[in-house]
Amino acid sequence: MHGPGLARLRFRSLQVALAFHLLLAVGGGIATYQLPVRSTIEWLVYPLDALLLLLIWWRAAAANQAGDQPRLQRWALLLILLGAALLLQRIAYAMFGPLLRETGLGLFRPVFAYVPFIYLAAVVLLPSRRALILCWGYGAIVAVLTLLGLRQLTGFGLQRPEELPLLLWVLVGNPLFLLLLYALPRYEDWLELATAKIARMREAAELRDRIDADARRFNLVVDSLQVGVWDQRFEQGQLVERWWSPRYYQLLGYTPAELPADEASTRRLFGEAMLPVRETIYRQLRERGGVTTVDAQLCTADRGWRWFNISSKAEFDEQGRFRRITGAIEDIHDRRVAEQELLDAQLELAQMAYRDPLTGLSNRRAFDEQAQREWERALRNRQTLAVLAIDLDWFKPYNDHYGHPGGDECLRQAARCFQAGLRRPADLVARVGGEEFLVLLPETDGTGALTVAEALEQALRALAIPHAGSPLGLVSCSIGVAALVPREGDSLRELLSRADAALYRSKREGRARVSLEVAG
Repeated sequence: MHGPGLARLRFRSLQVALAFHLLLAVGGGIATYQLPVRSTIEWLVYPLDALLLLLIWWRAAAANQAGDQPRLQRWALLLILLGAALLLQRIAYAMFGPLLRETGLGLFRPVFAYVPFIYLAAVVLLPSRRALILCWGYGAIVAVLTLLGLRQLTGFGLQRPEELPLLLWVLVGNPLFLLLLYALPRYEDWLELATAKIARMREAAELRDRIDADARRFNLVVDSLQVGVWDQRFEQGQLVERWWSPRYYQLLGYTPAELPADEASTRRLFGEAMLPVRETIYRQLRERGGVTTVDAQLCTADRGWRWFNISSKAEFDEQGRFRRITGAIEDIHDRRVAEQELLDAQLELAQMAYRDPLTGLSNRRAFDEQAQREWERALRNRQTLAVLAIDLDWFKPYNDHYGHPGGDECLRQAARCFQAGLRRPADLVARVGGEEFLVLLPETDGTGALTVAEALEQALRALAIPHAGSPLGLVSCSIGVAALVPREGDSLRELLSRADAALYRSKREGRARVSLEVAG
């Protein structure tokens, strides 16, 4: 045993021993002083013993206050030796002193009160093995002197009752006491082992308590974050163990019995996307320093396929292989759906910004941006760019006669006709005014643009949309055609102006016709 508790025990034991010894010294001095026959030297033994005891007390207290255990043990050893010397002196005096034979046996009996005290003081105050050796040696000396004293005083006659306790002590009590002391070192070793075991058990219990507390804290934090934790362990780069937290199962709507943490369950969750998602996570973990996050759809038990965010963190071994991958899943389905709805709404708004709401054709803004891009491309490649300016003939009288709903339907039919008449993906038709349309024809010269314009005019006339306010009796259109090869210093506005001029010429010449103006 070690520590502050044992140090306090040693010092308290020493104080008790000092007090008991001091009382014996004072009492012995008084008893000796009252003897009819005594010597001065024998009488002075007890006062000197008392002075030495006071010195030991003072020095031992100083050693204890300084925490100097070796010095405290040295003072305890001096106390034991002093007590032993006093006991041996008593035995010798009883055997060889000038007292009468009857008186010597009376003095011989009480001095054995010292013996158990010396033994116990030695065991308590000194290291156990050193105390055992001291006790055995001291016990042997006491036994020999006691037997010699009894033989000299009584001759072992056993005629007097005082002899029996002394003989029992010497022949039975003293050896049994020493045998008990002999077991103390072994008991101390066992006690130290038991104490160490108990300490380890206490530390293990405290560690389990801390682990349980950390686990509860972890689960509380995870639950508050609304995420499910998962873990994968690898050996030599091969997946050998999976673990899914309770919250993981709750998010997916399964129980551990319904969905054990294995490969089949993983395939059930991810479906055909399992291998691509896994490969994406593994690749990104290697490329991004062991941390990544991906979105994937998982099959839940009662809510169908839902979007989850899967965050992952990897630990690698010395060969760069996966040792452990841990992460969390978070249900982001509602957010993902809301984001998609917002994206669709933004796309719709963007389309509305570039679409004519009545006809579904591109509007003036879309035409201008596309025309500018085609103009710059034609300028770089030295290619021809053509524009058709279209206006429905006598449309105001049509609106007045058939009303605005009729006019809107007429515009829609004309828009479908013009859109159907364009064959190439790069060609663009746009409604830019009430009954005005523009057609953009990249990489088309004047002759090709004229052919397209005549086809559109004939296609609209072929619809035979009734028009009471037209000399022809049906809806027709006038078209102006302009084409040029852009050069440095030219502008798109010039091309559009030429197409408008050609359109006005068609109107001046009677409408329902196509006019061409070629430049460059």
